[in-house]
Amino acid sequence: TGMEKETKMSRDRIQRLEEDINAGLNREEQKIQQMTGMEAEIRKKSAGIEVLQKSLSEALKAKANVDAKYGELKSEIHKLEEDIKTGLAREEQKSQQIVGLEMKINSQKADIDALKNSVSDANKAKAEADIKCEALNSEVQNLNQSL
Repeated sequence: TGMEKETKMSRDRIQRLEEDINAGLNREEQKIQQMTGMEAEIRKKSAGIEVLQKSLSEALKAKANVDAKYGELKSEIHKLEEDIKTGLAREEQKSQQIVGLEMKINSQKADIDALKNSVSDANKAKAEADIKCEALNSEVQNLNQSL
């Protein structure tokens, strides 16, 4: 009976060890599943960041184009204003030509106003994209820290 008692104790120890091993394996499996979920979330947020960065890049390109056009129009308006001053001083009888130039200037000023609004909209879109990128970067950092 001493041998049976030792055998039973050994079996009990083996069973407890198996239970401990299974519990440990279950905990590790849960950790792996949590990490897999976090990795998927990080990939999803990274894709979102890439989309926002692309949008920001496009907005910055659009802003650069608007700025360039604004500079061209401003320069052209300055030239037209000089032409008008010279034309008025030398040739008052060409009033029809001057009226036409004034209409062109007014049209270009309206174009500039529209471009200014576009620049403002592009700046707002950039600011919003920057805020979203910062928020997503912060979330990614938090997720990376939790890994």
